[in-house]
Formats: sequence, C-alpha cells, structure tokens
Amino acid sequence: MAERWEINFGKPGPPSERLGSKFGGQPDWIESPAWPMGRTLGEPMRFLAQIELPAPLRVGGHRMAYLFLSDHDSDRGNAPYLDDSGDNAVILQGGVAFTANVETIVTTKGPTLRRGIQSRFGGSRIEDDPASPEVQVPVDLRATMEPAPLSESEIADLYAQDERAYLAYSSTMSPSKVGGNPYWLQGPETPLGGPWRLLAQLDVAHVPCWVPFDGWLYAFVATDGSGARMLYQIT
Repeated sequence: MAERWEINFGKPGPPSERLGSKFGGQPDWIESPAWPMGRTLGEPMRFLAQIELPAPLRVGGHRMAYLFLSDHDSDRGNAPYLDDSGDNAVILQGGVAFTANVETIVTTKGPTLRRGIQSRFGGSRIEDDPASPEVQVPVDLRATMEPAPLSESEIADLYAQDERAYLAYSSTMSPSKVGGNPYWLQGPETPLGGPWRLLAQLDVAHVPCWVPFDGWLYAFVATDGSGARMLYQIT
C-alpha cells in the first residue's frame, strides 16, 4: 500500500492571494520568485498550479511545488509534453539544494489559467477561450491509500484474466492525486536520472477550467529534492 492525496477541485473564481494548494491565479512565492522561461520559444511559461507538499513529500525540506507549462505551439516546434524539452518546469521552494532545469526570471506575475468554455460536443475537456477571464481554482488534498503498483505485464494479465478486477484497479490508481505511484495512460515514461518520486498525476477531465495540456500530466521530484521533471501523455 502507498499513501497518496486525492485532489478535490473547488469552484473556479477570480484570482486572489491564497497560500496553499491551488490551480491558476498567480503563484504565492515563499522565496524569491523564479518564473521559468520556455527553452524553445524563450517566453514565460504558463502557471498551472502550486501544491503545498504533504510532510512525506517534503524532499530536501521543500514545502511548496509550482508547476508551469508552455502552451503547445506546433508551428513553432515546442514540446511541453516531453520531460526533457525545457518547455515545462516544476519549481520547489522552502528547502535546500534545488536547481531548476530551465532559465528562470524574477517576476511575481505571468501567464495563468483561463476559465475557458465547455466543449460544445459535451465532453469533459474544457476548451480554451482566449477572451475568457483569468481564473483560480482552490483545491483540497484528501489522504488515502492505494495498492502497490502492478507492472505493465501484470496489468495486461489482469485485463485478460479478470476484467472486473482490472477495472477496479484502474479506477483506484487513476484519480488526480499528489503522491502515490503513476498510472500511465500510454505506458511507462519515467524521466531519466532521478531517482524520482511522483509529485502529482493530473487528468485534464478533472480540472474545472481550461489548462494548457490534454490527457494526463505527471510531475516528479528527485528523492533528495535537488530537481524535478514533468510530462504529459495524450490518448
């Protein structure tokens, strides 16, 4: 069994100062601001979320994690879905020895999330509406337990032998969460280096506003707090 914290999203509202976990708004820096720049486009990334780390995840003594993501621009060739592209970033603050893997600038404000618009096809994905206002979504983290992770071959065997058990396992491992173990949408893609620990797993369908990714996003922190990586997978 592994401890994890399920992410419970509140109601989207206007940005405001809110120490603690949230999506959108502007980051509440607990140290000097360190806004990451996208390596490919040389532009400030979009602020996705800040997560107040539960005690077991305070690697290197860090208390807050900030997640940033460049908007995907296929015409200009950036790749925010890759962990090594330099087009996304996780910034840790409150501890020691953390080094960002991209350039950062000292600014308190930058691009953030928007309210967006519900898909006209009735899907759970909220589409971008550049004219919609900036938004902030409070979140609460609820501590729960999850079973030990199965290997890809074990998952395949479970699906072949007992579909009901497979669906139960999949449902248990797939909520948007902090901590626990990754449940891969497209197969394992753990970043090189590390060793890493899962910081967060996010399903775009759970987020009640527009966010600059599709599919599932995975953020990792080094077990000593010295670094972090992020990626997302699309169905």
